[in-house]
Formats: sequence, structure tokens, C-alpha cells
Amino acid sequence: RMTDIFKQEYGVTPKEYADSLRLRAAMERLAGTQEKVINVAYQSGFSSLAAFNRFFKQQTGQTPTQYRKNAKV
Repeated sequence: RMTDIFKQEYGVTPKEYADSLRLRAAMERLAGTQEKVINVAYQSGFSSLAAFNRFFKQQTGQTPTQYRKNAKV
């Protein structure tokens, strides 16, 4: 299966890879812009703010708002 080949080659499933790209893009937007979090969520491909917040916290240990606040230098 294609999924197995992808995982063997890259060490993650295609979904995990896509999620990592979406997370990276969201983190860049949160740190580099003042866009509303809900807009970042939708632009990152999430269907709701709640789903985005849950995914973001699961992956980073912080909410998107906390991440943005901590990313400011």
C-alpha cells in the first residue's frame, strides 16, 4: 500500500505529515501576524476553532493564544 511505503520512507503516515505542515504554518502565522486565532485555524485547514485548539494543544502543550504570547520576543 502507498501509505505503508510513505511511512517506511518518511517515518510518518501521510496524515501525520500533512498535520505537521498545517501545524508549522499555523505556528508561523501565530508568531508572525496579529490575525485572529479563528482565521489562522480556518486558513490552516481546520473546520472549527475548537478542533484547532484541541489539536494545537495536543501537539505543542500550549493553546494557540499561549503560543502566540510566548513567541513574542
